[in-house]
Amino acid sequence: MGKWWLGNLVVKLGGNWKKYRYRSEITYYELDGNILTICQNTAWCEQEGVREIIEEKFPSIRVYYREKKCECGVYYTNDARDEYFPERYYLDSYNDDSEYFTTIKEATVYVSEIMGKDVKPDKKAIGEALDEYMEEQNDEDVRYSFHEFTVMDE
Repeated sequence: MGKWWLGNLVVKLGGNWKKYRYRSEITYYELDGNILTICQNTAWCEQEGVREIIEEKFPSIRVYYREKKCECGVYYTNDARDEYFPERYYLDSYNDDSEYFTTIKEATVYVSEIMGKDVKPDKKAIGEALDEYMEEQNDEDVRYSFHEFTVMDE
């Protein structure tokens, strides 16, 4: 395991790395005031054992996450108050111009620009409009998918 393996953090905090899944590495971290940001590249999903060990060792700390695994349809957050991850919608794009949106209205404006016509501010309508657009393009490389993050119980 490399020095950026997530299990190393668990071990440093006195946890048992075998208890949870740590199929992940830290890709970035930053301390800004009293906010510590840790970005991870994980296998499949949020590595909840890390969150649990941090919150156990430091009871005054609350760990918030947003997880996204497009290939598996995984779009979750535990930030119910939109304090750290206010973006609830995600447009995955074939050309690496993927976008996050705080509101369905913001997403609708963006997708309407792609379409060249107005789209209803509705998740299903956006999905249908994007499907129609991809079909019209007749190019299998033009791919879009629209998703909403599900808020998990705290």
